[in-house]
Amino acid sequence: MALVLNLKKGEDFFIIDKDNKHRCVVTRIDTPTRFKLTVEKGFNEEYKIDDRHSEVVYPNVRISAGEGRHDVAKVNVEAPNRISIVRGKLMP
Repeated sequence: MALVLNLKKGEDFFIIDKDNKHRCVVTRIDTPTRFKLTVEKGFNEEYKIDDRHSEVVYPNVRISAGEGRHDVAKVNVEAPNRISIVRGKLMP
């Protein structure tokens, strides 16, 4: 299932799979269709995301870019139903 998040630089979301929770942060927005995403998995892994292809950032979770704005990344997330995607501001 696909989900689209509009995130500014520094905003985040979480990938939650069973007992695993990984924070994903938009660290830079280069253009309306290109940004950098840092995924914290015990270590930080940085991905260059664009609208030409998707990146696997966690098993069965793919991220790509939509047409955002110069200050907002359109983050397209594809993940199976068993994996929860939660915006950072909704986490306790």
